[in-house]
Parts: sequence; C-alpha cells; structure tokens
Amino acid sequence: EPPLHDWIEWIRIVRRSHADELAAIEDDESRWRRLCELNVKAQVASVCRTATVLAAWDRGQPLGVHGWIYHLRDGLLKDLDVTEGRNL
Repeated sequence: EPPLHDWIEWIRIVRRSHADELAAIEDDESRWRRLCELNVKAQVASVCRTATVLAAWDRGQPLGVHGWIYHLRDGLLKDLDVTEGRNL
C-alpha cells in the first residue's frame, strides 16, 4: 500500500465519525476547516496512546500534547482546546 494510504484512511474514518456534523455545514470552506480540526483532535488522542508517550508518563516525565491548527489562508494558529498531559 502507498505510504499515504493509512493517513488518508484515518481522515476518512474521522469524516465518517462526524458525518452528521459535517453535512450540516453548508459552506465548503467551513466544512473543510472543521474536518481538519476534527482530525487534529483525533490525532491528539492517537498520539497519547503511543508507547513513547505512555512510557514518558509512566516515568513521571512532564509531557503535554496540545491540539492546535494553523490555517494557511489566514495565517492564524488556533488552539482547539484539546490538551492531554500528565505530570505537568
């Protein structure tokens, strides 16, 4: 399988999981932005389940994972108010 297959499939899963919310957004640009934000939130959860992050937390290492997104069109960094962390 091509290297991007898993990444693209993950986005498809996020899209299916939030199909009703996304379908309610009429504007294509707004719908795309929301899908990107939902993907970032899902990625935060995914990163927090990795062996590396879990091992760091088990060692008591202060580590936080933050969900932020940078919009190329307006140049703004947006905090999605999703943060996972331990020992901070």
